[in-house]
Amino acid sequence: MKKIGISILLTAFLFILPAPASAVICGEVLTTDITAYIDEQPIESYNINGYTYVFAEDLKDYGFDVAWDGNARTLSIERSRNAERGFLSMEKVNIKKSDVPFAKHAYDVYETDIQTFIGGKAVQAYNIDGKTLIFFEDLAEYGFCSYDNNTREIKLDMAGFDAKILLEASEKEELLLSYQDFDDRTETTTYIGDVENGKPNGYGVIHLHTDVKSAGPIESMDQYDYGNYINGEKDGYFYEYTITNSRLFPENFRQYYSISQYKNGEANGYSLHLSFYPGSVFSRTETKGAYKREIVIDDTYRYGYRIEQEGYTDSHGQIIDYEKTEAGKISDVFAGYGISLVVDEKGDLYGFGDLNPYKGITKDVPVRLDHNIASAYAGSSSDEISVIDQNGNLYNLWDKIQNDNAPVRFQNAKKASSDFFLTNDGKLYRKNAGDLEPPTLIAEGVKDFSAQGLRILFLKNDNSVYFARFNYAAQSGASWTDGLDLSAPVKVFDQASAVSLNARNLVVDQNNVLWGWSSDLYHTPYQEMEDSYSTKTPIQIAADVTAADSSAGLITGSFIAYTKTDGVLYVCPDYTEPEDESTFGITGETKLLENVKTFSAGRGYLLIVKNDGTLWVWGKNSGGNLGTGNDSDASRPVQITDFYQFID
Repeated sequence: MKKIGISILLTAFLFILPAPASAVICGEVLTTDITAYIDEQPIESYNINGYTYVFAEDLKDYGFDVAWDGNARTLSIERSRNAERGFLSMEKVNIKKSDVPFAKHAYDVYETDIQTFIGGKAVQAYNIDGKTLIFFEDLAEYGFCSYDNNTREIKLDMAGFDAKILLEASEKEELLLSYQDFDDRTETTTYIGDVENGKPNGYGVIHLHTDVKSAGPIESMDQYDYGNYINGEKDGYFYEYTITNSRLFPENFRQYYSISQYKNGEANGYSLHLSFYPGSVFSRTETKGAYKREIVIDDTYRYGYRIEQEGYTDSHGQIIDYEKTEAGKISDVFAGYGISLVVDEKGDLYGFGDLNPYKGITKDVPVRLDHNIASAYAGSSSDEISVIDQNGNLYNLWDKIQNDNAPVRFQNAKKASSDFFLTNDGKLYRKNAGDLEPPTLIAEGVKDFSAQGLRILFLKNDNSVYFARFNYAAQSGASWTDGLDLSAPVKVFDQASAVSLNARNLVVDQNNVLWGWSSDLYHTPYQEMEDSYSTKTPIQIAADVTAADSSAGLITGSFIAYTKTDGVLYVCPDYTEPEDESTFGITGETKLLENVKTFSAGRGYLLIVKNDGTLWVWGKNSGGNLGTGNDSDASRPVQITDFYQFID
């Protein structure tokens, strides 16, 4: 994966101090194996005369203002709670302890007439090639400074220091914000700090104290949010941490720690989050705006962790690993349960939405997944995406992506779903479990089919339509809640031109009339048996129709979509289940888009291709299934113009 340079992210102004006029060497700087942290953020450190030093200029990324006065020849360092924070680069973090040189020459120290001040107090500093090294412990007036010889770590905890001062400051006001008494615990929320009109206004601490009533390992827990409040809302940098009193551990231990930047009460900008077991960190994340680091705790590295990946993020907070590319005209689309697939005229396959949540693959823009593809299908099982290449070979997409020599599951394929496929010579098969057994022939003389899971509607060459519903196991015997075996295909329609089985059974007849029904029992030996569906037999839905599809969902709403002979795409309520809530509250036939070539309905949304090969979307957005790059719904059709490819 291509890494995005951290220099893009950190825009703090860097300056180099004037070189000493005499350029007289008066000392030596050595490398050190001691790691230094400021508010748990690592900072480069060095050794002078047995003590730990850091570069003053680096402090701009750690909550300080660093100012150079050329006339007075002074360098002033002041704590700033509003200063932008940054990251130590990946290259400087990802160093193994075994690779850290110990007591090796790093720099020469030069004589200088420059004076350095920390908080207005003059301190000893050293000029190093135009930069300034300061004694780490001179920063202790701003925080708790601690050193652990076992771990060889030195830390400055400014945020915790500020919080402690505020908690102990008698001149600050205290507010009782809430008290709640639950069966298993009590919670008291108080505020200490600046107050105006009865609200936190200025610097202060919100303290949530929890007493656990049950005899469990945890006796109490204290959560603190320290920072600046404006009319009760967080604004600026906040130090947030949790202290737990536990029967399992004799001393209090910090469970959680974070520094986050807020604006108008919302997290905005830099954040560092750590979670702890007693004595050790077990998770760590770093973000700055839309930039994020994926971090692995690893004690063999100098700072106790390593950065595995970094870069800008999408709306899901996932690191973007793709860049823009040019797609050809769109030829086919498939919309599934939050999974969207698009094939262009070049045979490139693009996907977006929850492509495979089990593997953490979620994209909210179209990203190229494969090439030389003719068609694709994803059912309700997101790890089973069937693709057919331009030679008629049928694969599982993830097998094909991960293994260049992935076995061809079936040959001579024309169309596929998660459980069925149709060959070019008109044979319709059911795939068997794991493809370990040969496929089962269902029918011959088939020119098209549509399936939802193990329910299938297929159109034969004589224009007749058949329905079947298969059991979960390949062997005979009922496995559905109604206890019925409907695996023997039954004819349900004559003289049809198109079929669709998504949320509903839909058939377009030879006169371009759209019919639909919802019950699986229609035309089976069990037709008169009661079931939970509203429509037992086909009802007429619309006229002048060429193709149709349907969508249903408890949250996303339902609809039926169809194109008419004039190429216009319409949606209407799901008349086969009239009690269902319609997407966007549509109450009748609603015109969406003209000049439509093809379309596909997913769960609450549509993918649409116009005659000019452009891609359009409409409906509810869940997990990025609309491909718009955000999580907003589209109550009107939106054109998708940006396509991407993975970065190698």
